[in-house]
Amino acid sequence: DGVLAKASACTADAECRSVAVGAKACGGPTGYRAYSGKSASPDSVEALAQHERELAAAQAKASHQVSPCFMLADPGARCQQNKCVTGRAGP
Repeated sequence: DGVLAKASACTADAECRSVAVGAKACGGPTGYRAYSGKSASPDSVEALAQHERELAAAQAKASHQVSPCFMLADPGARCQQNKCVTGRAGP
């Protein structure tokens, strides 16, 4: 969260990216976070997110958690008030 929070500044939609975070017990991410590819390396962010997903999945398995089994679509990311946020711009 700290890395993504520091890497949220943007000036244009093209700078923003989204990354899957968390892990549901039945598979898939629990959500998506937005960040600026200008402020953080997409490869580094994806590696951190993958590690976090693996830890969350292991924790869910170890604690026998259950979760709703529906897939979350990637909402994309855009620049809003100089900060990357998830979601696409409206019409």
